[in-house]
Amino acid sequence: MRTNASHHLLKPSTSPQTLFHEVDQAKTADRKIIVGIDFGTTYSGVAWAENRNPSRRTCITQWPVSNANKEVQSSDKVPSRIRYSGYKIEWGFSVPVNAPQHEVVDWFKLGLDPSTQAAGHNQRAEGARSGRNTDELVTDFIAQLVEHLMYTLREKLGSGLVKSTSLEFVIMVPAIWSDLAKEKTKKACEQAMISASEHHVHLVSEPEAAAIYALHDLDLNALHPGDTIVVVDAGGVHKVPYCFEVVVINFFAYHH
Repeated sequence: MRTNASHHLLKPSTSPQTLFHEVDQAKTADRKIIVGIDFGTTYSGVAWAENRNPSRRTCITQWPVSNANKEVQSSDKVPSRIRYSGYKIEWGFSVPVNAPQHEVVDWFKLGLDPSTQAAGHNQRAEGARSGRNTDELVTDFIAQLVEHLMYTLREKLGSGLVKSTSLEFVIMVPAIWSDLAKEKTKKACEQAMISASEHHVHLVSEPEAAAIYALHDLDLNALHPGDTIVVVDAGGVHKVPYCFEVVVINFFAYHH
């Protein structure tokens, strides 16, 4: 009986693999990867940072040129264009430069808010859409962005860490967009991110994002409650100035 009791006490109730897995889960439970997506009318960009080190931000500057090989194009942003070739989706730099223009779909972002469509572009390349509406085009394009993002994260951080870490997506939208356009943008992005690990999607207006980024490089001691900050959104489609009033100074505190 004594031998059996000793044997029972020494016998682990949980395998080492399970213990290590539980420890890893505890370590990554509070870890998040914050992803910013600037989905633009003509060009789009992606950047990411970890909540444990938010000051270290990484922009994706390598974009695929072909689905058949690993050739890449160096650029801060990727063209917001897409082409359907049979069952294959070509996007960004992977759309051949010599592709017939009527086969390439671009400027499709504006279709999310019909009131902002530029003249001459609302019906552009209708045949190239293959029956897809604007929401589906946006979902397909964002899905390609996210797929490339996940590939980049796995290369930089490792598959295990990426798989066990939740992602927070922040999508920038024009400040003048209607609530309907914002909701359509969020829904299209959520559908595009089904392949990603645990994630959440948030929207932020483009001038707000620009103001927050710029304030990181300013001397906050020079700001006072009541001060006014003017941000001029001189984009390719909308050129509108926006004003923000400083309410508090220590708004950079990040709560995990």
